[in-house]
Amino acid sequence: RICVLFLEHRSFCLVEEIKRKMLFSLAVLCGLIAPASALTVTQRPSLLYSFSPKLRIQTEESVFQNVFPEDIKLQFTPTVKASSYNVSILSDTVIVLSLNPGKKWSNPSTVDGMTLYLMEIKMGEYGANQLEDAVQIATIIPTPTVDRNTDNVIYISGSTRLVINGTNFRSKYMELQFEPPLVKDVDYILTVRSSTSLLLTRTFTSVWRNDPGPLKLRRINTGAGFLGVGPNDGGITVAVVQMNLGAHGVTVQSTPDKNIYQSSKGPVQISGQGFSSDQLNVLRWANGLRGKGVNYTTVQASSSYLSLELKQGSKWRANGQNLPGPLMLLAVDAGAGFIPVGPTEAKKGRIVATVFEDPHVRPNSKVLYQTHSHQVWIVGSGFTRNQYSTVVTFSPNLVNGEDISVIVHNRTHILVSLFNGKKWSEASGPLKVVSIDSGAGPFALPNGGVTIGTIESDAEDHPSGVTIERSTQTLYQTAVLRKLIITGRELTEETVLTFDPPLVKGEDYTQRFDSSTKLTLSLVKNAKWHYYGGSLMVTSVNVGKGPI
Repeated sequence: RICVLFLEHRSFCLVEEIKRKMLFSLAVLCGLIAPASALTVTQRPSLLYSFSPKLRIQTEESVFQNVFPEDIKLQFTPTVKASSYNVSILSDTVIVLSLNPGKKWSNPSTVDGMTLYLMEIKMGEYGANQLEDAVQIATIIPTPTVDRNTDNVIYISGSTRLVINGTNFRSKYMELQFEPPLVKDVDYILTVRSSTSLLLTRTFTSVWRNDPGPLKLRRINTGAGFLGVGPNDGGITVAVVQMNLGAHGVTVQSTPDKNIYQSSKGPVQISGQGFSSDQLNVLRWANGLRGKGVNYTTVQASSSYLSLELKQGSKWRANGQNLPGPLMLLAVDAGAGFIPVGPTEAKKGRIVATVFEDPHVRPNSKVLYQTHSHQVWIVGSGFTRNQYSTVVTFSPNLVNGEDISVIVHNRTHILVSLFNGKKWSEASGPLKVVSIDSGAGPFALPNGGVTIGTIESDAEDHPSGVTIERSTQTLYQTAVLRKLIITGRELTEETVLTFDPPLVKGEDYTQRFDSSTKLTLSLVKNAKWHYYGGSLMVTSVNVGKGPI
């Protein structure tokens, strides 16, 4: 009786299968199912993991109506066997392929993945291919994995970095979900070091956990959606977070208003909390300064301050053209490893001083007459302007604003101009720059000062009585409306003046004789009184009896 029932059931199944095939063939003959023709598959290539559970295929024509799932025959490149998936019909235009357990869509050799092409769609075992060309339907990327690490101990806020190892990490797209939650770019900065290593840098204001315990990675997304990590998606432990050690409480106070020169011996004092007073503190600087007598020495230490002295021949900061600039302390090791004292994810720390370039002045033996010489240039380096002001101390003493004006043109040039009615000095001798304060206090120049000029008595009047008087007129380079007035004594209509920088009478200017004490000069069109701008000097005069 059992055998009879089995035969009857099998006969019934065969009959139903024959009926189904007959109905399918009849539907094709009646036009209910499109015969072999050009079929358009919607190209929406998506990222899939090699083990992603579903793949969706959509057509623009309604080709899946009155069709059984098992009658849909597909062919892919690279090959995906029909036994690897099941077909479900969602609508007349959409089918979904569900990956069977233990199967995969492909096996990409790199994290960039490989393209999956649909080569054929057939309706029925003997149907014709309805695709004219291959269609890209997905990019398959390798499924990421994460290594468990219960031996990795980090501290709540004392550890700056966390390394996570695994496989198939992608630099183009990475998202992580932790337990307890951590937010990317808020709590940490993520760097993909390689396909097998991730580096997380904790931001300065965050913690790995609020209390001791495991830090678990629950889900990961390398571009094809979030995947659960670990048993039942509870996550994999990537680190064990412990309480900070005592030496992890190092803090440093920012003191950007403390100004020093490059070669200032110091001591430079660093204020804060948590320093070691009974062992060597190791400091990490943004510019690579080294302690232990290489660049500087720690001469005093307590829990609240460190006192540093610069080694002779070293500098707190090099590259004077980039100064003034901050002296940046990044981290302190007071015995428990380096502790960042600022947001190290942005390579910032605490400014413990502002460093100024050492002022330097080139010697100059130019002759300066007591009143006839109007100006002198100081050439060197380390001069400041705008935010900071440069104060120059002279010998003999000259007061800026009373005797002279001091204008800093740039880092290397200062123009000193003598006021009308003033003298460089009452006596002959060298004019020296004794010190320069560019913002960090008076910086004494070597050997008691640098000579920038030699003062001599004013030249006596020429026996002819011809003189040219000093003037404080101000003209624009090309101002043709304003005239240059020359005053003096014993001037004539034939007077020829020699200028520095050179000007040629009749080419650069015209000259009108007003009296024996006054000449009026007018600029010729397209000419300039001074090419760069600056003082215009008469170096000699010829009233018809030779240059004086």
